[in-house]
Amino acid sequence: MTTPRGDDTPITDDTQHEYIGRCPHCETAVPTDDPNDLVAFFRRHHRVTGHQILIEQSALDLDESVGQDVVDRVRRRQGAFDNGVPIGIVAVEMSAVGVGIGETLSRIHDQRLTGALYEPVDDHLRAL
Repeated sequence: MTTPRGDDTPITDDTQHEYIGRCPHCETAVPTDDPNDLVAFFRRHHRVTGHQILIEQSALDLDESVGQDVVDRVRRRQGAFDNGVPIGIVAVEMSAVGVGIGETLSRIHDQRLTGALYEPVDDHLRAL
């Protein structure tokens, strides 16, 4: 198992972490307390293997009634974060309603191009 930053430091107990991302194809897992580590893991893993990852555990209180709109999800959470909503939070929430990390990143990109979202800090979002 690799850690979120890609080294081979063993992690013995996944339950100690708020989030867990796992590749169902090669059983690589990333337990972490930072949801943006899930996005970093996805980017690396997908680039090398082409695999998607699944978010198996989340510490978030999820509101599935918001639906699949990334802009609405960012608006709902942005008051809680000084530097914008971490992309990992959006990915975790979208995963709960059936949208994978890759598709979520694509939707974020599309909304950034329209000007509906912007990144005040790398990998953090605000809605206009």
